[in-house]
Amino acid sequence: MASEDFDTYAVPTASPPRIQRGYKRSWIKLRSTVRETRKSITPLTSTVPSNFQFRSRIDESGKERNCLYFLGDMDKSRESTLLKVNIPDKPLPAALDANEENFDEEAMDYQESDLDKGNTDQQKQRQPREPVYPIMPVFSSHPTPSSGLAPMSKEEQLLRERKRLGTYGITSYEMSLQQGLVIIPAHNSLFKCYDNPGAACLPKDIPTKSDGSRLDPKICPSNPDLVAFINNSDIWLTCLESGNEIRLTHASEKHSSSSSSALLGNIEESALSAGVPSFVMQEEFDRYTGYWWSPQCRTTEDGKQVYHILYEEVDESSVEVITLFSPSSHESSEQYRYPRAGTTNASSSLRLLELTVSHSKLSGQTKQEINVQVSDRSMRVALFQACPWAEYLTRAGWTADGQYVYAVLLDRAQTRQAIMLISPSSFIGSDIRDVGVVPHMQCIYEETSDIWINVNDILHFFPQSSESQISFLFASEKSGFRHLYLVTSHLQGLNQGSVAGQHIGQGDGAGSYMPCQILIEVAVTSGPWVVMPKEFWVDEARGLVFFMGFMDSALESHLYVTSYDQIDTPIRLTELGFSHAVQLSKNFSLFVTVYSSLESPPQSAIFKLAHDSPGTVSCSYLGHLTRKPGNNWGLKQCWIVMTNLLGLSNNVHPT
Repeated sequence: MASEDFDTYAVPTASPPRIQRGYKRSWIKLRSTVRETRKSITPLTSTVPSNFQFRSRIDESGKERNCLYFLGDMDKSRESTLLKVNIPDKPLPAALDANEENFDEEAMDYQESDLDKGNTDQQKQRQPREPVYPIMPVFSSHPTPSSGLAPMSKEEQLLRERKRLGTYGITSYEMSLQQGLVIIPAHNSLFKCYDNPGAACLPKDIPTKSDGSRLDPKICPSNPDLVAFINNSDIWLTCLESGNEIRLTHASEKHSSSSSSALLGNIEESALSAGVPSFVMQEEFDRYTGYWWSPQCRTTEDGKQVYHILYEEVDESSVEVITLFSPSSHESSEQYRYPRAGTTNASSSLRLLELTVSHSKLSGQTKQEINVQVSDRSMRVALFQACPWAEYLTRAGWTADGQYVYAVLLDRAQTRQAIMLISPSSFIGSDIRDVGVVPHMQCIYEETSDIWINVNDILHFFPQSSESQISFLFASEKSGFRHLYLVTSHLQGLNQGSVAGQHIGQGDGAGSYMPCQILIEVAVTSGPWVVMPKEFWVDEARGLVFFMGFMDSALESHLYVTSYDQIDTPIRLTELGFSHAVQLSKNFSLFVTVYSSLESPPQSAIFKLAHDSPGTVSCSYLGHLTRKPGNNWGLKQCWIVMTNLLGLSNNVHPT
């Protein structure tokens, strides 16, 4: 008979955590600590900078100037606004010279050190704190565009919930770096301003004829005068210079019905939408947009410009309608389309808008009139008809040269994933004559899992060196850990199409698709650690990829860089002891990090990147964007109380 004192878990591989003796455990104590911690964290929500964008410009003397734009709060409220700092080439302390532009003595802050008892005034010393860049508001007028306007629409409220936004004011912005154009969606409206030297940046409301809120604005990459946005579940276009506004899609049944009114009672009449992802895409797969500008445009022989917008049309007519109690609404309840587990999801299809833009000027007018002809095209063989095994369109967009459309598909069980490459000529409209040729799509990567596949944002297409091949970076968990892979796939004449009736695929559906033929697949990273699923940057000129990962610690996210041409151990660029969130500049010369730990609240700093030799990158500190807040950071104390309450050792808390 086993002894009562025998510990069946007392083996090196399965010992449970030892209970701490002499500590009074109480849920009341834990609740109190959590509340106090929340009080100390909540005021920091809007003060932590986010949504970074670097901008580089050449000044009048021919010198390159760098500027960093971001969202933050200057007066410690929950209203975030658009801010900026000018970044010199030298570290901040050395740049604080009387002759240096945009800096003064106030940019270097000092704090008196604690004095021991008995010290005289002559022994007092001033210890320098970390140098902080002077932060400037972008807008020269106050209040900001988000102040004093109409309350948020229902669509905007739901989008904020799904994005888990905790701040108010300006929560996103679009920017054309070359022109300095800034587009801000705020309180159902769109605002524009130009931030350029020597001119005041005054946000102005973009006029509109449409009703309802305008969301998800996107500047055309090849023509910043064209801005698309979502209004009442359709895609619209506004021309900033002329003020023209055009409705590009007509997915909603009638112009006067809006999504917000539909949510209040007419939901059965608004099952179709264009450019708006379904609830599942937003909530489960973190995709909050449903349309994508082509990165390139072409010019016709008669001087017209042709632009393309890929968009997703969503049909929610089969999704169950549920009624929920709503104390904040005028009505006692609200209706939503919600796909409960096991029920039918929304269906979707990819479509293509072709915009042909011409300019004309009538006599006596100073502004040019912009004429836009719109052709709305659908795929001859629908995406999910060709791939009936797929349930979700998790990612979509364009290759860098605009030659192909890509779509990432996932089955409902999340065990099969494929990347499809589609020729734009696969989309046909009423203005295109059917000549019996089927420009088709091809699978360029496919993977399966016995458990499930996690969706990520890591997909980068390289310029094609051959019409028969395409190379791209992708992240997969096939090894058990998420890592980067460099893949080269064979293309089977996508742009040439195939003769109607010819068997071109694997027989999955009508028309099917060309099967996947991978020529080369190389693991760029490997090991018992993971690459983070979102942030990555590819420096094609130097053959480098920057990414976030957990190579040094499973508890700390860091920025790493490695070569994808010559596989080597990644180089860590951020400081140990903290978790980092990073944004790089377009020319890979700067990066900004927001970092924190249990002992340290969030703070932000800017670093300069140096490319010392091929495949070798180092960084040097330039200065802080925000200084470390006060010392009432309660996360560590909260962790200690929680671990003691659960009977765990304090030694298990992360550093």
